[in-house]
Amino acid sequence: MSDPTEVTTRTAFLRRTATTARPFAAGLLLALLALSCEEEYSPARPNLPPHTKMANIPKDGDTLFALATLHWDGFDYDGYVARYQYRYVTVHVGPGDSVVQPWRDTAATSLTIPFISDSAINLQTFFVRAVDNSGAVADTPAVKRFYTWRAIPPQARILTPSKVRPQDPDPEYFAIGHVTDWWPGISLVYTADDQDGAVVEYAWSVDGLPWTWTTDTSVFIPPERFSSLTGTHILQVICRDNTNLIDPVGSSIAIRLVNPTFSARILIVDETDERTFPTGVRATDAQVDSALGAFATVGKRLGVLKS
Repeated sequence: MSDPTEVTTRTAFLRRTATTARPFAAGLLLALLALSCEEEYSPARPNLPPHTKMANIPKDGDTLFALATLHWDGFDYDGYVARYQYRYVTVHVGPGDSVVQPWRDTAATSLTIPFISDSAINLQTFFVRAVDNSGAVADTPAVKRFYTWRAIPPQARILTPSKVRPQDPDPEYFAIGHVTDWWPGISLVYTADDQDGAVVEYAWSVDGLPWTWTTDTSVFIPPERFSSLTGTHILQVICRDNTNLIDPVGSSIAIRLVNPTFSARILIVDETDERTFPTGVRATDAQVDSALGAFATVGKRLGVLKS
C-alpha cells in the first residue's frame, strides 16, 4: 500500500509539470507559425507577350484589287489572345505621298479591307499584332506586303427630277411648309455605276449643305431642308463604293420651288372610286385629281365656282 505522503507529493509534481508545459507548448506553436510565415516563395514569372502570324494567302508581292481579304492568327504561352491590332501603310509607286493608317482594334482573325489605291500601282504594307489578356502586345507584328492597282471611283446619276433636254427649263414643283399624306416632300431618285466594284452608299444634299448618307436610291426631301420654299435650288447626289472611293464629281440638277397660295378658298373632296368606272374606262387617282383641279380652275375663271 502506497504511502499517502508519497502520493500527495507525486500529484503536486504532476500539477506543477502540466502548468509549466502549457506556456512552453504555446510558445513552440507560435515559433512554428512565425517560421512558416517567413518562408520565402519564388517570385511570379513575368508575363510573356503573345505572338502573331499571317496566313500565306495572298502571297507577298502579289498584285490585287483594292478590296483585299487578309487572314492571321495569334497564340500566347501563358494566357490567351484577347484581341488584335492592325494598320497599313500605302506607298504610291510614282507621284503622291505615303499614307499611314492608325492602329485599329479587332477581335477578328480575317478582314476584308478597302486599301487606298489612288495611283496606277500602290505598295501596301499590312501590320497586325496580338494583344493578350494582360494587355501585353506582341513584340513584333506580322507583316504582309503586296500591291494594288488603281480603283475606279463610282459615278452617281440623278433620275428624278430630270430634263428631257439640257436647254429645257428647270423642273418646277409646288412646295408647302409641312409634309402631308398627299405631299411627302420633293421626290429625289438616283442610281450609280461602278466599273470595278459595287456601290454601297449614297449621299444627297440641298444647296451645298451637309450630306445625308443612305443606302436608299430614292428619298423625299422634306421642306425644312430648303432655305426657302421659293426660287431655284440645287440638288446633288454622290456615292461611295466598296473600296471607300467617293464619286469626285457627283450628279446635280436645279429645280424651282413655288409656294402655292389658296386665295380661291375652294375645298374639293374627291371620293371617286376608280374601280367602279364603266368597262373600258381606266384612270388613275392622280389623273382624276388632275381633272378635278383643272375643273376647279376653269370653273373659277368662268364664275361657276366662287370663293
